[in-house]
Amino acid sequence: ATGGPSGLGLETRVDRATVEDATDPLRFNPLTAAGSATLANEDWTGAFDLSRNGVALGALTLAHDGPSGAGGLTIDAPSIVFAEGGLQPADLSPLAGDFAASPATGSVAFQGRVDWLAEAEGSSSGRLTIPDLDFVSPAGPVKGLKGTVDFISLAPLVTAPGQRLTADLLESIAPLTDIELTFGLDKAAVTVEGGDLTVAGGVIRVEPFALPLDRSQPFNGVIVLEKVQLGEVIAGSGFGDKVALDAVVSGRLPF
Repeated sequence: ATGGPSGLGLETRVDRATVEDATDPLRFNPLTAAGSATLANEDWTGAFDLSRNGVALGALTLAHDGPSGAGGLTIDAPSIVFAEGGLQPADLSPLAGDFAASPATGSVAFQGRVDWLAEAEGSSSGRLTIPDLDFVSPAGPVKGLKGTVDFISLAPLVTAPGQRLTADLLESIAPLTDIELTFGLDKAAVTVEGGDLTVAGGVIRVEPFALPLDRSQPFNGVIVLEKVQLGEVIAGSGFGDKVALDAVVSGRLPF
């Protein structure tokens, strides 16, 4: 610490600190931060390296203007790599673990910020970039997930509407390819605004529905079949040696 006519100066070095999510339900698991923060002329600045269980994730930068009471944090994680036997989505977020289970391989990037004001409500935002990711979804293994997700709030976690992701393959009863999903996320549910995928020579479309983040809550929706070859679906279900069927099906199926 130093002092003089210009005011108090202070430099704090942090060998290890825990960064915890204070929201309920928990959206992010605790991270470890190491770095330093400096106070000069009533202003704070700082830079910290973030990690989870010893795996480097990115950097956290602090800036706070003392006289105005305004400041913020920026988060920069340019490449978070998932590997079998290593870091997994569930290590970072319980929510991610519900939808992207192990083994996940590939990478994602995240940039975000949290801003605060002395006399007004603060704000937060971020962007998740997925160049290529393989993982196990509740519907089966997913290959080649790609896209970006823009968040208009990080606490609670809320996306802008109309987010779009694509995937090369979903390994379900029959291989589902050329997948496109449009969705939004708020503090209560994932709202699927629409989805298309190719299967058995035809197309399956998902009508809009809400999937509660509380997995104990019920949900329902409708899928629309357009010229789907039912025989190929049955063959992939494991009953192909017992049932032979040649039928092209179109229609609406509530679930």
